[in-house]
Amino acid sequence: MMKLLLFSDLLHSCLIQTRMIPAIRTGFFCLCSLSLLILQSCATGYFYRAPNPTVSSVGIMNINSFEGAHTLGTDKAEIGAMLSTPLEIVGRASRLNDAVEPPLHAVSARANGFVVPSFAMKYGINSSLDVGMNMTTIFLITGISTKFYAKWNILDTTSTLAIALMPSVGYSLNFTNIADASGEASGGAALGEIALPISYAVPSGNFSLNLTPRLTYLNFQMGYTIESTIYTMVGSGGVLGMPRTVAREGTLQSSMLLPGASLGMKFFRMVSAELTLLQSGNTFIPLFGLSFQASFTQLFSSPYSVR
Repeated sequence: MMKLLLFSDLLHSCLIQTRMIPAIRTGFFCLCSLSLLILQSCATGYFYRAPNPTVSSVGIMNINSFEGAHTLGTDKAEIGAMLSTPLEIVGRASRLNDAVEPPLHAVSARANGFVVPSFAMKYGINSSLDVGMNMTTIFLITGISTKFYAKWNILDTTSTLAIALMPSVGYSLNFTNIADASGEASGGAALGEIALPISYAVPSGNFSLNLTPRLTYLNFQMGYTIESTIYTMVGSGGVLGMPRTVAREGTLQSSMLLPGASLGMKFFRMVSAELTLLQSGNTFIPLFGLSFQASFTQLFSSPYSVR
């Protein structure tokens, strides 16, 4: 009986040891792996960073010009008020520029969701050359943009059919700069454009039809600062260090070329409607607007020709 009890105790002891061996091996392997990971982290300076904020800069640019190919004439002036959908240029930056995570930069163009007021004026240098400008803003919230242009009628200025060459330059200063967390941004976009207005006006002057192929170049720039929380692995024992905040500066610059065309009509010698389509990659950006334009003399006296 004593021998049986001793054998039972021995068997029980062996079973316990047999069951414990895999657990001991697993625990030892995990401990070794963790030690190697800590040593590697300390050797390479690897750190874990919490998600970084995203900063954005948003600007607008009025692409619709409401311009036909006909010119005003020598020493004549015109003013206009417009309501249109402007082109919105958005720059976005996130993540800091370091060896662990490269920065994410993106610039996109799209139609703004608002109908934006604009002011325009132009002046006739001679019978075939006009110069003008327009200014667009969303109540000084999103930004303000200004565009200057010259228009040269290359055909007979008395003809009902006119073709003009119209280069433009402009700049958009962004007021809307968004940061998800600690950060700031400021940006703007420069514009260069070449358009070829083609116009036909009925003899009575009450209606004209305008087709304007155009090529628009945009150069976007944004400066930004992003603050991020960093956790570092420090010490030979692989102790997790205290979090700290790091602020780094960056610059985002990108350019895009947008081909497109505008179709416009002018009614009653002063009211214009225009639809512009710009191509950005595989998508088209629709921009629509209405304009009221009148010469200084027309505001106070007799009507003038639609041209």
